[in-house]
Amino acid sequence: MKRTSTASTPSLMGSPVKTPKYVLHSGSSSSPVTSLGVAINSLPPNTIIKATTRPSATPPSGTSSPASSTSHPTVSAAPRVASVVRQAVFTKRDMPQRTMRSMTLTLIENSPLLHLGIVREHMTILKRHICRIANVTHLDCCITLRKLRQNEPFALLAEYFELSESDVEETFKRTLIRLARCMRALICWPNTQQFYDRLKQTPVDYRANLLHVRSLIECVETDVWKPLEFACSSYKFILCINTNGIVSYISPAFPGECDDLQMFEATNFNDIIPNYLTLCAEPGQAVQRERRDPQMEDEYGEEDDFRSESKQPALTKFEAQRLTGELAQQQSLSIIDGCLISKKAPSMQLPTLRNSEPAPACRLQMQDAIDRLREYKILEHNAIQQKSLLGYLNELLIVVAGLCNLKRQGL
Repeated sequence: MKRTSTASTPSLMGSPVKTPKYVLHSGSSSSPVTSLGVAINSLPPNTIIKATTRPSATPPSGTSSPASSTSHPTVSAAPRVASVVRQAVFTKRDMPQRTMRSMTLTLIENSPLLHLGIVREHMTILKRHICRIANVTHLDCCITLRKLRQNEPFALLAEYFELSESDVEETFKRTLIRLARCMRALICWPNTQQFYDRLKQTPVDYRANLLHVRSLIECVETDVWKPLEFACSSYKFILCINTNGIVSYISPAFPGECDDLQMFEATNFNDIIPNYLTLCAEPGQAVQRERRDPQMEDEYGEEDDFRSESKQPALTKFEAQRLTGELAQQQSLSIIDGCLISKKAPSMQLPTLRNSEPAPACRLQMQDAIDRLREYKILEHNAIQQKSLLGYLNELLIVVAGLCNLKRQGL
């Protein structure tokens, strides 16, 4: 009695390829052997797995014996186009949640000039050098500079950076003092050799009229918010810029009632300037006197004095420049009774010089420098609305002037 020989099909082990070119079918098994769990775990997160219809095995062409068809598997091409989607499987993973602080820092990184007043190219200087030298964190520096730039309330900054209002205010004051010590080095007087090298590239008309000019000086006055009930209605400071717009000196803040000459005397400005520079008054620009109430002017008759001074004959531009230049070269200027007077010519007072021409172009350059300072909204008129911040005016001025110089050199 003959036994019919049977051939057993070996089982295929291992995980199948994701998109096989060929599918192997055997006689005893109607579907390929797969390891679904291992395949799903090997896929990256957020992968969509689509189920397709099972391809039908085509019978082999020609006649063959049942034994040979059973023992040898058949190979058929896998369909290239998937059929109708039946189901979709999503694999999920825990994603980090976006907080208000992270979104705020992202906005700062994308547009630092808008939020901090620093160009994008100088953000590395802020992180690697300024924050390290000042011994402050990057977060504290962002809070402080955003307050200077946008002048947002501390309550709003607390919401943005997910801190309490008291912590934000304390962080601002502490970081402002450290930044002022660090950024004071960015405010310096011009180098005489560098000035002469740069002067060679200036137009001839500029060298003909402003060859002797090294720096421009202005007393800037800013109004204080009235509800603060401050001792005075404004504060003032001395601003000195180079001819290229770089701030070379900025003085501490003074009450608005102080006269300009008193500010120069209190800061010892004549001793602060370098030896190669000489302080002289601009021809045709009088030093502003202390403002008084109109009622007091009528009582003391000061209004008539102003009218009599305005009727004095005006000097020509050439005469005023020549006279001022001679007095400046002698280095004999001093403050006597509230006026700039030369020891060589005690009868001549520089504030009484008159010029019939309109304001020169250097006044426009000085106004542009003041506008750049007030791009930081905390230095605008009536911007400071907390009395405690008035005690940090000196640090505010130093940090803002340093940021302006840093931005100016990057343009």
